[in-house]
Amino acid sequence: MKWIDTTNKLDFEDPLGWDLNIKPYVYDNAIISLDGSIVISNINTSVVGVNSLFVDNGSTFFCKTQFWSFENITIGDTVGSSTGFSPAILLNTRYFGSPLIQVRGYLSLASTNVFDSNIKLYGEGVLASYDGCSRSTCIVFFIDTNVTFYEKSQLLLNNITSYLLDLSFNNESNTNIFESTLYTLSPVILNDKSKFNIEDSLVTVNSSLTLNHQSILKANNKGYLIINNILTMNDNSSMIISNNSVIHINGECKVRDIDIDSSVIQSIGSFEGNGEYFNIKSSTVAVIGNLTFNSNETNINSGNINVFSGGNLSIYNKLFINSFSNFLIEGDLIINDHSTVVAGSSRIVLKNNGKLLLSPLSNAKLDNIDFDIQNGTLTTIGDIYLSSSTLISNKDRFLLSSNILETTKSSKIENSGSMIINDIGSINNNNNNNNGQDKSFLIGVNVINSGLVQIGNDKFSKNIEVLDYIQQNDKSILLINKNSMISSNETIKIQGGLVYGNGTFNSSIHHSNGNLFSFNQTNQINIINDYIQGENGTIIILINSKDDFSKLNINKFASLNGNIEIRISKKLINEKEQQIDIITFNNEDYDDDDDDLNTNLKLASSSSSSSSSKTNKGVNFKSITFNSYDQETGETKEISEDSDCVKSKSSSKSFSVLVGCNENSNKLSGGAIAGIVIGCAVFVAIVGTLIHFSSRISLRIRHSDAVTKMKTRK
Repeated sequence: MKWIDTTNKLDFEDPLGWDLNIKPYVYDNAIISLDGSIVISNINTSVVGVNSLFVDNGSTFFCKTQFWSFENITIGDTVGSSTGFSPAILLNTRYFGSPLIQVRGYLSLASTNVFDSNIKLYGEGVLASYDGCSRSTCIVFFIDTNVTFYEKSQLLLNNITSYLLDLSFNNESNTNIFESTLYTLSPVILNDKSKFNIEDSLVTVNSSLTLNHQSILKANNKGYLIINNILTMNDNSSMIISNNSVIHINGECKVRDIDIDSSVIQSIGSFEGNGEYFNIKSSTVAVIGNLTFNSNETNINSGNINVFSGGNLSIYNKLFINSFSNFLIEGDLIINDHSTVVAGSSRIVLKNNGKLLLSPLSNAKLDNIDFDIQNGTLTTIGDIYLSSSTLISNKDRFLLSSNILETTKSSKIENSGSMIINDIGSINNNNNNNNGQDKSFLIGVNVINSGLVQIGNDKFSKNIEVLDYIQQNDKSILLINKNSMISSNETIKIQGGLVYGNGTFNSSIHHSNGNLFSFNQTNQINIINDYIQGENGTIIILINSKDDFSKLNINKFASLNGNIEIRISKKLINEKEQQIDIITFNNEDYDDDDDDLNTNLKLASSSSSSSSSKTNKGVNFKSITFNSYDQETGETKEISEDSDCVKSKSSSKSFSVLVGCNENSNKLSGGAIAGIVIGCAVFVAIVGTLIHFSSRISLRIRHSDAVTKMKTRK
């Protein structure tokens, strides 16, 4: 049946408007094809049903009642391109549908339920919301209905709420959703350069969203997209998110070529960025699960990257972190082989026992970065490049097995956790041939330690070169293992804590506070240059035997002005006296014009707690304390040099102790010496008496002889 419009009433149900003056019904095919003709159905009319409906050539069908086509509804010529103005069906009705609805013109909906239908749009076909709708009054439900877009057709929703079952876009189709709400129950698929644009709208995909063949997803101006399953982007498809928009995915994501500006991406599930680029500007990417940057180039500018609940952030290829970006990672941050990270003016925080793993064939260049390890581990096998006031703040665990290179000398590591410097091999610990003996590390930054720094282990030594090392507070520890070496062009500053182990300092040391060596074990430390001890510094010497004792070897000048505590085995004290050189140095070759040494001496004096004290040249200990200990019970007892069992001795080349007070030794005890002295006195007295009396007897004899001679003469 073809509309003729002889009555000018333009009423679909007026039989006079149709040819043969018969209104089309269930078995009729209704055709509206006269240019400019309008067919309107009265809102009070009962259900209108036809076998098929064809609207073409600029015609319009406006329906306010329930309408159903048992075979198909065609808007426009689906065989070729449409002519004239686009045809249209305007619906504001409770029920509408057909097994096949083909649209090359406009299908405009307002407060309509489309059910049991299959809608296909071609060419210039548009599925749109009716003009003048408000979101609260215009609600469209697509019930058991699939919608497929072909040949640059469009979905255009404006100020409407729409519920769809299934959406598929093909052949450069275009979707624009403005100030509307769209809810789809089934998967949404974009193919063949199709576009999906959301502005100031809420779109919920209660299944998966897939982009193929260079399709584009856009969210702008507070656009909000919720995906309750998987987001997948393939074949050079892309995503643009801007102006306070949000993409929320309750599932896994595999995306590519993303530009996000002043917006948010949230994912509850793993998130993987692939393709050529991933650009994040003034935006947040938050993932509960694993986040992978696998694009050829990832750029983050003033962005926030949050990885929660033990998820890992894995970095491949190139990552550029620019000004004022923040990373909060509650899992592992893994920089994989052949990857490069360049970061500036940003902050990286590791929490929840997370780890940063820098692979051996990767490198990181950090410029003015605040790296805060709050509760996790930083592991570096690849090299780190620092510049311009970068701060690595370790509050938990830092495993260093690579170089840290710095050009401006303004970066630093603040360690209040544990910093282990050792060759740990590959991240996966599959390097079975890694011996690690010969590898040296360059740490071209200032290291400020208030925790534990350990160099080497009980198997392998490590040689490190550090820009500057400062040890602070009473709880800090520097442990040198297996004859490792620390080198620095600056004087190493020990301002507190404990330094012990077996190794070498290839530099000078200013020891103003804290302890050098430990009572727990015997160690040997070598200092290639000068050693200056302030009055609050303490040297601890443990002597187990004549062959097992702590020793400090100083190749150059020693200025000993603090304390020394010497603990000696009780067994050794009970042996015969012997000399043990516990500190060696070379003060004979001291040059008064040595500027570096004089500067260090002045610094040591100025850092003293006593304003009147002076750091002296040579051996001038403030206190020398001896203790004996029982190796079996561990019992200790202070002993004095007045006991004659221990004494200290110093020269221009060494500081030594004399140990031993055995009564059977060649050394006489105090009582023996007193006995000898008394015996000698008695002997002298006896001899004196004998001499005295022998003189008197001789005198008497001579006197008697003289008297006899005188009597004889008479």
